[in-house]
Amino acid sequence: MQLKLTRRFLLIVLAVFSVLLFMNALIFLYLLFQQNTQSIDTLQSPTIEQFTRQLDEHAIISDDGVTFPKAVTEQLTSFNAWLQVLDFSGNVVSSFNVPDDILTTYRPVDIVQSYRYQEQFDTTTFFGDGAQYNYIVGVVNADLERIVLTYETTNLLDVMRKLFIIIAIINVAIIVIAGWVFSRPLTKPIARIIDAIQLLETKQPLPVQKKSGLYAPVFNNLQSVSHNLAQAEAERLKLERMREEWISNVSHDLKTPLASIRGYAELLNTYELTADERLDYAQTIERQANHMKNLLDDFNLTMRLRNQQLPMERIPVNFVSFVRELVIDLLNDPNAASYNIEFDAPDKAIEKHIDAHYMRRALLNFLYNAITHNDANVTLRITIDDAGQLTIADDGKGIAAHDVEHIFERYYRGTNTATIEGTGLGMAIARDIIEAHDGSVLLHSEQGVGTTVTITL
Repeated sequence: MQLKLTRRFLLIVLAVFSVLLFMNALIFLYLLFQQNTQSIDTLQSPTIEQFTRQLDEHAIISDDGVTFPKAVTEQLTSFNAWLQVLDFSGNVVSSFNVPDDILTTYRPVDIVQSYRYQEQFDTTTFFGDGAQYNYIVGVVNADLERIVLTYETTNLLDVMRKLFIIIAIINVAIIVIAGWVFSRPLTKPIARIIDAIQLLETKQPLPVQKKSGLYAPVFNNLQSVSHNLAQAEAERLKLERMREEWISNVSHDLKTPLASIRGYAELLNTYELTADERLDYAQTIERQANHMKNLLDDFNLTMRLRNQQLPMERIPVNFVSFVRELVIDLLNDPNAASYNIEFDAPDKAIEKHIDAHYMRRALLNFLYNAITHNDANVTLRITIDDAGQLTIADDGKGIAAHDVEHIFERYYRGTNTATIEGTGLGMAIARDIIEAHDGSVLLHSEQGVGTTVTITL
């Protein structure tokens, strides 16, 4: 990451420097181009001056004199100019398109006077030298003037200093603009990172966006942090709700047995009782205390199941043998002696990965419910099919339709359970244990026909 940032920064610096260099070169080339390619038709003196100084390169020198290519004479004509060729003595040896009143012999003073001062009306004179001859070009143009500049060294330095300041200002402007343009891909994501950190600081979730480029790992890490913080906050709220619910439910459910224990305890301390009465009250207190213990145990278990906080030790078990042992225990229970219990299962072993302790509790809950809530002589059929699906069916009273939909709710007790002791958590715990094994429970019941519970693991 650090190497990528360093490389990106160096590329930005290089890009800004390249743009600056390119712009300065462009300005220089533009000025140079303007000077070298100025249209001759505009008759600007620097261009005519250059043309005159290049005449020696095109001169054709022979024993008959000096002549020029047709292209040169055509240009002179287009300039409305005349030409004289002088030897080093000042004598005219060749000419083109000269007026009648032009000198044919020149002294040095005549050349200076003619060059420096426009002695001939509407004519500006230009001079060029060569290896054997000198050249005078006169341009007849009233709008063309020569301006001679004189300056002091100090003034020139002042002008150059001002020019340097102007160029420096232009370069600074170029650096600022180019730096802003090229640095945006580097700085804009940083602003977004700062905004994301501020959102995390206020515990707000980050919007899920797929990022690419240099800062993609940073954004992905921030997304991961946001997700983890959201999960931690949800878990904290969940635990808080569990705590409040636990306190509320325990407080509510312990009031009745506590009131009973307190009442009987007061009776034992207040009145003179017979031995049988004291024994009866003591047994009642013990029974209510056991009920409170069972209530707390069941409540803790159902809370842990509902919030996936119950550790399961699932091992491979022969499910047929496991259920058969439960049926044997049920047959050996005196409370089930008057019930007709049938068990049908395949001879082969069917392996299931279960926590034997909790699965035993769940299945026994379904079995004892079938006995407890029905009259004697009811037939209870326990069946396991070839796929390992367990069915517990009875032909007893059945459950009212308005009770079936609430049967797995915590603390719900049906209309036919008023005289039956219980915590109201048994069916909820049994169902949650099956679901904790990635299984499902289906209950079907009809009054007067019976109830069928189908368990699929």
